[in-house]
Amino acid sequence: MRIVRCERCGWIGRETEITIPDHCPDCGEYGGLKLCDGEQEYSIDELRFLWEQFDDIPINDADEIDEEYMGWPVGTSRFDIWHWFDARWPKGVYNLVYEEGDLS
Repeated sequence: MRIVRCERCGWIGRETEITIPDHCPDCGEYGGLKLCDGEQEYSIDELRFLWEQFDDIPINDADEIDEEYMGWPVGTSRFDIWHWFDARWPKGVYNLVYEEGDLS
């Protein structure tokens, strides 16, 4: 799954949601969409969105992703991606999984 973010307005979504190539569906900016990957910084709202999208990624019996996700190739351990989220979410991935991301 390829996820993009608009550098102008901050819209973030699946690449499949873009109806006009290279145009942000929110602000219409041309050329400002960038692929999201594990190297970028994300806000709490963006991380929550990315976590929700990760939930749609198929996982095989070996706990590996069966679809590319944010630059991680097919065959990446689900737990490697969980560690990525764990390092970025203020209360850790346990909070995302079991407390639905409640930060209060």
